[in-house]
Amino acid sequence: MEIFITAQAIPSGELIERLESGCAGSGVELLLRKPADGFRTLDTTVVVALVTSTGAALGALATAVVGIAREKKMRRITLRDKDGRSIDYPADLSEGHVQALIETLHRMEARHIEIT
Repeated sequence: MEIFITAQAIPSGELIERLESGCAGSGVELLLRKPADGFRTLDTTVVVALVTSTGAALGALATAVVGIAREKKMRRITLRDKDGRSIDYPADLSEGHVQALIETLHRMEARHIEIT
C-alpha cells in the first residue's frame, strides 16, 4: 500500500525524519517523491510511505502522524482515499482514539494523509 503524506508548514525532509523515528522496525518504508497533480503543497517533494504489513505498520504510521501533529500544534489530520473521499480527525487525537484512525486508514485504503 502506498500512502502520500503531506504536512502544512513542515518541510518534507523534516517530516520524513520524524516519521522514520516513529516507524522504525515496523515494515514502513519512507521515500521522498515529486508530488502528483492535485497535491496542494509548496514543497517540491512529498513523503511516500510504502506499507508492507498492514497491521503493525499502519499502527506505527498513524501513531507517528498523530505525534507529529500534536507536537507541531496542528489542527487536523485528513485521510483521503483513491476516489477523493475524506475523513477528518482532530490533530490532538487522544491516545485512546488513535485506534479509530488506524482502523479508518485500513478500511478506507487511504492514499493520502494531510496534516494541517
